[in-house]
Amino acid sequence: MCPLTIESYGYTSETLELQWYKEPVEEKDDIILSHFSLGCEETIKCDKVYAGLKFSCVQMNIKLDRLYDYYLIQTYIPTTLIVILSWVSFWISIDATPARISLGLLTVLTMTTQNTGLPQVSYFKAIDVWMVSCMFFVFAALIEFAYVNVLSRVRLRRQTSVADNGGYDNDQSPRKSVPPKNEYHGCRFNICFQNMANREKARNVDRISRIMFPLFFILFNLFYWIIYLFVLKTKADIQPC
Repeated sequence: MCPLTIESYGYTSETLELQWYKEPVEEKDDIILSHFSLGCEETIKCDKVYAGLKFSCVQMNIKLDRLYDYYLIQTYIPTTLIVILSWVSFWISIDATPARISLGLLTVLTMTTQNTGLPQVSYFKAIDVWMVSCMFFVFAALIEFAYVNVLSRVRLRRQTSVADNGGYDNDQSPRKSVPPKNEYHGCRFNICFQNMANREKARNVDRISRIMFPLFFILFNLFYWIIYLFVLKTKADIQPC
């Protein structure tokens, strides 16, 4: 809703009286707004009283509807593709750390750049909900890689440290200066086995993410478009202009 107020500050209503014509609004067909479509108009009388003096005032409320086509092409489709691009890291090997980090940071920075083209207003908009949610999905994909990377390597480092210390933790003292050969090989075999198990857990996290991330994003889209296209838009349409 865009209010247009015309008011006299220098002359009271006894000197100047503002009135609307019977048909005060005239629309021109050759004027087209790039981001909005013109809705209904409402003209009212809004006389004000200041310091005991009455001043004449007229106001016109113009209802503007945002055009979905512009934001669909400029914001919704690009951000959706960025979110989908962040899922590519789930198919990249857990050993390709530079590739997955580069992809994650690229998608996060691209999402941040998309926010600069949005209207700068004080209130919370539907497109802000969309952008925040997309940023959450992209950032969650980056956090998922960090978790997978730690899961696949943390126990390997710990077990290697124990093996280098003669098969004991740092707070224990070995009974022999040099462990028997069979114990050494058994410890190494145990390290390899646990490392393989941890890497398999990390791969399972990636496999689960390949399903859960798209599923949650689809559910978010269903709730988002149903609420904003049907529920809230219907309430706005039934309100008087």
